[in-house]
Amino acid sequence: MGTWERRNLERWSKNIENFASLDTESGAKYPPALSAWVHELETDLLLQRTKPTRADAVIDLGAGGGRFSTFFAPRCGRVTAVEPSDLIGVLRANAAPFANIECVRQRIQDIAFNGEFTIALISGVLLNMPHEAAKLCLRLAAKALKPGGMLVLREPVARGGLVNVNWQYYRQGTEPRISDDSFFEYYRDPSFYRQACASHGLRHRETVISHAPVFHFLPESVPFRETLRNVVPFLIQSPRYRPLMKGYNALMRHPYALVMDLLKKKTMSFHFFIKERGNA
Repeated sequence: MGTWERRNLERWSKNIENFASLDTESGAKYPPALSAWVHELETDLLLQRTKPTRADAVIDLGAGGGRFSTFFAPRCGRVTAVEPSDLIGVLRANAAPFANIECVRQRIQDIAFNGEFTIALISGVLLNMPHEAAKLCLRLAAKALKPGGMLVLREPVARGGLVNVNWQYYRQGTEPRISDDSFFEYYRDPSFYRQACASHGLRHRETVISHAPVFHFLPESVPFRETLRNVVPFLIQSPRYRPLMKGYNALMRHPYALVMDLLKKKTMSFHFFIKERGNA
């Protein structure tokens, strides 16, 4: 196990309290109401795109606290939730009410499934991996899928690529050497995932941004910052305005994605791929 991997496992293991206290925690550390709202928007999107049935078998690679595993469990035949960090304890606790979730503590790079699943999900995992390790995970996820199965990636991307090294942002290719002690995240150009997946028989179907802006992570220099940060939580907790917020998300999701792409800014996005038939 490389130093970067040990550091990532330590980092996620330190988040046990956040994941244990909030079953919709994604790692973004949103306040509870906003976390639940983003989770609802993302699972609505998953429901629309994957259309799960009891005939489906799902593998959740890097399952964290299990928010997507527990979403799929009532809708699918079985779910295999793979988590390498100490979050496995939270995952097992959240999965306990579901008899059809199997929790496995294992590195994604060590899985050895072959054509067993109809849906594979990787969420917020590959950004913390060097490129070759990310490609290996994509290869193993493709191998785990049945022909015609769907791979869902939920990963941040940025046109041209961005790299976060110790919370300093660089265009990909201009970043300093990433040492063993460095914190890093890759917000890759979407073409990285399309090309890597295509090499393993996965056809890109669609990329959709996670959600319209919720104005939580704003620079301190933004005028009326705290007011803006409180607008969405207030509206989504109001029975009167909540349906309007669903409409806002549907209306603004695509334009927001276009603007962020033009600005070459990172966006958390869902990337959907289909395993071509004839690819074992």
